[in-house]
Amino acid sequence: MCCNEGLIMRVIGCHGTTRTNAGSICTTKCFLPSGSEKDWLGSGVYFYDNNREAAYAFCKSVKRIADEDIVVVTAIIDSVLYFNLLEIEHYNLFSESVKRFRERVAKLKNAKCYPKILDGHVLEAICKEISFDFIYAAFNVNNNYKRAETRIVNPNIIDSDYNNVLCVKNVQCILSDTIRG
Repeated sequence: MCCNEGLIMRVIGCHGTTRTNAGSICTTKCFLPSGSEKDWLGSGVYFYDNNREAAYAFCKSVKRIADEDIVVVTAIIDSVLYFNLLEIEHYNLFSESVKRFRERVAKLKNAKCYPKILDGHVLEAICKEISFDFIYAAFNVNNNYKRAETRIVNPNIIDSDYNNVLCVKNVQCILSDTIRG
């Protein structure tokens, strides 16, 4: 199963960062993936879907960047190869993978060393099996995920307290001529 073959998904991505990093991104017209499987959607470049305010707020509250040093860089992300966790088929594949991963981890002697939330680990494994350029998902604004075993929101229960986020795995799907700071 691949990701929506033939259906183009185009997103105006908003990426919050420091003034220095924004200057580098705009000069080179290139984003550098970062992070690891421990991050929410795994390693990659994170964007909010057409939501500058959410990107800014993330930098301020989570990254703790000073107001005067926050810049939101925008770019168009365009691909037919994406894993959309707002679609039931992709969400179900993810949920089943999490279940199997948890069963395997529970059998390990060092099972308690694994984090409660394994989203990034599972999505990195799925990405190795199914080639896609980015992951698209909803993020719970109210921090309710802290009580859950996953931060991935079931598409059947999404309401207004969510922001759509994408994690770009293949930076070639970021249209370099659209990068603005």
